Amino acid sequence: MKNSLKQVLLCAGLFLIVLFTGSSVTYAQNQGTMNVVSIEEPKWIFNSGTNKGKYHDRQDLGFVLGSGSQLKIRQTNPNFKKNLNLRLLGNDSKREKSVNVGSSWVTISATEALVPFIDTPYGNQNAAIEYTIVGGKMQKTLPTYQYKKNEQAFFTLWNQTDAEYALVKGAEFQLLIPKQDKALAKKMNGYTSLDDLIETYKEIFAFFDQMAGFDNSSKTNQNGKNRYFLKADNSGAGGAYYGENWTANSESSVDMWLTKDHWGVLHEIGHGYQISFDGNGMYTGEVSNNIFASRYHYNKYGKKADEMSWLFDYNRKNIVENNLYNSMINNKLTYDAVNLREKLILLTLLNQKAGEKAFTKMYQGYREAANQPNFNSSNYPLPNLLNQYYSENAQLDFSPVLEGWGLTLDPLQMEKNRLRGYSPVASLANVVPQNKLPEARRLIDPTIVVTSNFEMVKNSDIQPLGLKGDLEVKVNAQDINELKDVKVRLMDGHKIIQEQSIQSNTLTFKNIPNGIYSIAFTGEPMKHYSTNQHYVYIKESKNKQEVTLNKLAISKLADQRINFLGLGDNNFGELSTNINQGIATVKITDESPHSYFSGETYVNVKIKNSNGTIKFEKTIQGTKAIKKTDNISIKIGDIIEIYHVEARSRLVSNEKIVDSNRNTNYWTVTKNGLKNTTLNNNPEQDLLNKIEASATILSSDPVIKNSDIIQSDAKKNLLVAINSLPEPKKTQMLEKYSELLHLTKPEEVEKPVAPINLATAEVTHNVAKFKWNAGNSQPVTTFVVFRDGKEIARTSKLEYSDASVVPNTTYKYSVAAINAAGVSSEKSTELALKTLKEPVVEIELPTTPMNIKATTITKDSVSLSWSAATSPVGISGYIVYRNGVNVGVTKTASFVDNNLKANTNYSYQISALDTKNQESAKSTLFTVKTKEEAQGSTTWINTKIYVGGDRVFYNGLEYEAKYWTQNNRPDSSDAWKLLSNVLLTWDKDKIYVGGDQVIYEGKTYVSSWWNKGSEPGKTSVWVLK
Repeated sequence: MKNSLKQVLLCAGLFLIVLFTGSSVTYAQNQGTMNVVSIEEPKWIFNSGTNKGKYHDRQDLGFVLGSGSQLKIRQTNPNFKKNLNLRLLGNDSKREKSVNVGSSWVTISATEALVPFIDTPYGNQNAAIEYTIVGGKMQKTLPTYQYKKNEQAFFTLWNQTDAEYALVKGAEFQLLIPKQDKALAKKMNGYTSLDDLIETYKEIFAFFDQMAGFDNSSKTNQNGKNRYFLKADNSGAGGAYYGENWTANSESSVDMWLTKDHWGVLHEIGHGYQISFDGNGMYTGEVSNNIFASRYHYNKYGKKADEMSWLFDYNRKNIVENNLYNSMINNKLTYDAVNLREKLILLTLLNQKAGEKAFTKMYQGYREAANQPNFNSSNYPLPNLLNQYYSENAQLDFSPVLEGWGLTLDPLQMEKNRLRGYSPVASLANVVPQNKLPEARRLIDPTIVVTSNFEMVKNSDIQPLGLKGDLEVKVNAQDINELKDVKVRLMDGHKIIQEQSIQSNTLTFKNIPNGIYSIAFTGEPMKHYSTNQHYVYIKESKNKQEVTLNKLAISKLADQRINFLGLGDNNFGELSTNINQGIATVKITDESPHSYFSGETYVNVKIKNSNGTIKFEKTIQGTKAIKKTDNISIKIGDIIEIYHVEARSRLVSNEKIVDSNRNTNYWTVTKNGLKNTTLNNNPEQDLLNKIEASATILSSDPVIKNSDIIQSDAKKNLLVAINSLPEPKKTQMLEKYSELLHLTKPEEVEKPVAPINLATAEVTHNVAKFKWNAGNSQPVTTFVVFRDGKEIARTSKLEYSDASVVPNTTYKYSVAAINAAGVSSEKSTELALKTLKEPVVEIELPTTPMNIKATTITKDSVSLSWSAATSPVGISGYIVYRNGVNVGVTKTASFVDNNLKANTNYSYQISALDTKNQESAKSTLFTVKTKEEAQGSTTWINTKIYVGGDRVFYNGLEYEAKYWTQNNRPDSSDAWKLLSNVLLTWDKDKIYVGGDQVIYEGKTYVSSWWNKGSEPGKTSVWVLK
């Protein structure tokens, strides 16, 4: 803000004037007033997760507060209703101070020379301050330089005052320079003048703004008015850092900010432009900011940037390239597994092939979505956004590249790319043999700026090389005879390169030009099959590829994903289901989910059969987790159990299937999806909702809407989902979406004959197996199995094994048939089966729980964990004894004991229960003492800097910092996350996000999305629990 806004009242006798270059300089003042200008808060930017100097902008008071001085200050505009924040800043955050300023006088003192600033408030109303300085030395004027002013006069003033700091102001930033850097500021590294420095920073910010799409084309594409604040911080982390209140060089000097083309400058400024899709589906925390930096360097310097950019390690390109080839080709690593520089190279090359506008459109599109009601960032994984915006902008298919990096993609976007005829794209090293790469580089490199063995190419780019190879495709299918005469095509966009018919499970394609191709299967049988493998590579003279075709009995719409979040809400893993293939996948992608739970169970996943026998268990500790993907066989009726220490907000799904009030959730696998045993959600209704949503999406895209169902897995899955519904809903849905699915109306299709000859195949105490024959009618695709009148399964076989039965019980089974049009037969005649009595087996008692420990201790609660017990029949739970008394039963190896007395010893013992309700011996006594009663706000210190993960107590409650913060009260700031197991009263000044719970007028409410000031019970954002 301009100095003309300041109105300084000077007291006679208490100021000193020094004359130089025809002007006067005030060296001391003990009273003053100043107007503080407010600016509009760019919520549309912040809502998208972009920080962009959120709390950086501030206005100096014009002087350096001397050591031993006290500054008394208050806000005097009665129309300004907020508090201001005054900071005393220098070059060491540990010695800096801040204080909230309201209408009453407050005092802050300086133990060393520091510069007072008022943080620029957001809003429409300007503020005004009045201040008085008491004691200490006479205050020095803060030398300030602005663009196109007199640089010599600036340095003359600095020399005359010998001020400890000076300030350089640009339209986009402010730079606080300590006196130790005065000589460097006069003769900078690469800059010819302060104006040159300001112009360069203006160029950097303008380039980054352009990349991020701040072009004023819409409200959400307007830029904010707040400026960055650059400084030194001798107590800062690492070499430099970006924070909410400033970005700093982590030493006492600002030499980094005074050095032209310094990578650190671009890197730290870039952090402010990151957005909330970063880290969602792929790690980009210390990568995406460098995309801004590398783009700037290569845009400005062209290929010469290889020598000066961190991208290729400052002219060590050959070493970097060899390492990347070993990582991606020889060692077959994924994107997640390569280092930060290699991640940056891959994303830079991807962006280059897509075109510069693709990145910008992605930012603009996401920002627009983030400002809509009910926005949920978890629904926008970055891999999907890249595939959507990059493919659509370049009209190329980036699916094989991203999928080849090991990233999970939205199948619908992949399908859109293929149906639109986009030519697929691959890295050069994936389609050209290593010995031919130099020749290929000579062909491609002159046409692009950033060059690499992994530069992206489409097939026509490398066609002049004349390279060709053969491809052997092995088709895996349950019954290859059902697929006889199905045509298999290698496609480049809409162009058919070669075609073969299935006669056996092996096909050979000869003399295919090197490249990446989509593989398409066409023919009537393909209405009932799908595949996850849609691309093949021709690189060597001989190439092989296996493709699995899965018969669709259960729709992908029934599949679900549950995400595991850790420190800073980082997504470190997930559980997903593929019910059609009978697979649950548990994927862990981070070795340190939460450092505060080192050596302790953070997440535990169990999968049990319907009888409670554990078939899979995985424990993930807070640190030293093993990055791995496990695929587990599952069946209808199986139980999935997930324990998360912080389930309240860190066990999440984009569907409402997680009970955030319980650390342990249980789901039953059904043919329609997962049923949470405590939420008691209706999977059938959930599936119906997804059918409607999917049909709406497919109908809105003309290419998909008009496509043949044989080439559209999305349509196949929609049809299978509809066919799984009970009547009359199934017929209603088939009629409603017959045009989309290109179906003959059900009433025009002959109803199939019901299955016949149901007969017992095998019966034990826990399995009932039976078989049948198909009726003599048109081809049948699916059989529906009913038990006691209720559907329990679907199968394409002529037999079924029911493993969810109990001993010594009679069941009645019937079967119906469904044809290709989705029309169902009547039910067959019933078959009555009685299971055998359970064999009498003497079962050992469960083992005794061991290694009891207290994971969290507060003044009124103790969180316990222990090593899981074992039993031949499985563990059903644990009994917790406190001082010899049973105080609770838990199904997991952890327990939170609440409502305890402060500063008191408690003794605990744990016993285990097996699925036969047998109790183990009690564990050895474990004694723990609760913490003393927290005294007010003594634990949290308003002047202290906290970073993400730091924990404090405030008013007896425990909080965890989400990110860098200072002087933000834990009970009212969204910088803090409440850890204590309590619900707080709604606060109109506090920011809430989706899932937060509050008490208001005696009732409990849950927030549906981000909100502030929305009163529970009167606005739709709050849902009564």
